[in-house]
Amino acid sequence: MRLVPHLTVIENNLFPPVIDASVDFDDWPDAEAEATPVALPADLAALIAARTSAAAHHAQQAPRPGVIVRLQQPQPVAVLLTALQDDYWQGYLMAGETDYATAADVFLEEQDAPFDPQATVVQLWNPVRVHPQQIAAAIGALSPARLAAMMELAAQVQAGAACDARAEPGALLQQVTASGQVLLTGTPLGADHDPRRRYQALYHAVALQIHAAAPAPVAPATSWLEQMLTTWRDVAQRWQLPLEPVLQPTLGAALTSQRWRIGGLLELHLLPTASGDAVLIQAHWQPQQPVRVELVAADGQVRQLRQLDHTCPQGDLFIGADEQLTLRVYALDERLLFEAPFPQVLPN
Repeated sequence: MRLVPHLTVIENNLFPPVIDASVDFDDWPDAEAEATPVALPADLAALIAARTSAAAHHAQQAPRPGVIVRLQQPQPVAVLLTALQDDYWQGYLMAGETDYATAADVFLEEQDAPFDPQATVVQLWNPVRVHPQQIAAAIGALSPARLAAMMELAAQVQAGAACDARAEPGALLQQVTASGQVLLTGTPLGADHDPRRRYQALYHAVALQIHAAAPAPVAPATSWLEQMLTTWRDVAQRWQLPLEPVLQPTLGAALTSQRWRIGGLLELHLLPTASGDAVLIQAHWQPQQPVRVELVAADGQVRQLRQLDHTCPQGDLFIGADEQLTLRVYALDERLLFEAPFPQVLPN
């Protein structure tokens, strides 16, 4: 099935190409033929009307769990807010490309109207953290019951629960949560050639941009990363595992874009955000044994989970300096192979 719009169109919409500033459009010759007015296509007129209606209906909505907001920086994308934590809103990125929905993408339905048609799908696989200064306007809102149902499914997604349906890009699926709530989603991701994998990579990059554009916390960026590596060296010794740097041509004195290997378990590529208060961890499987990598909160809740083996050799994890999570690596027989906390931010 051909998915619409094409991935190239989506990428250009999310990351517009840079315009050549040297071109002077005033020097272009005027067109000799007179422009002929063209009627607005009915489907486009309906989209505009839906956006206008949603904006007007929710104009006075203050940010709260369940409200859908449009961001003003770094780009005008939509986010479903779920909880306020440490002056930042937690939530999930939203999109309007329904053909690319997976089993971890929930569709808004008639009961959720009015909502902006560019924010019709909640990406439960793509959590974001938003500073209030990044919010431009409210463009939708979910009822408490609908939000609770989505959070139920989000917990299943974070726990790595499998969906038994067949991978079929562009198809729809009804999923039932543990409490019996029915949600409309896409189907599970397929193999490497599934175009939805590239689609998710594009929106993961958007989530990173959102986080990087947020006002930076008080703690110095490199200080937290240095604390993390110091903690991990001590922990690795207790686990009797070497924590070794992997040399790369671009590695310099600054603590940016580093690679570290934990024994024969994992190779970790650390990519700090520009503000330095968060890091994207690209975990690469080492051919010794399949492993499950988790980020676990203080209450024991698994926030992020990736299983790495020959079929899926890389998984991305995202951690902020204020989240106080712990990295755990398990064998598939549930043996804990390595555990290391992320440090709390030290005061200046």
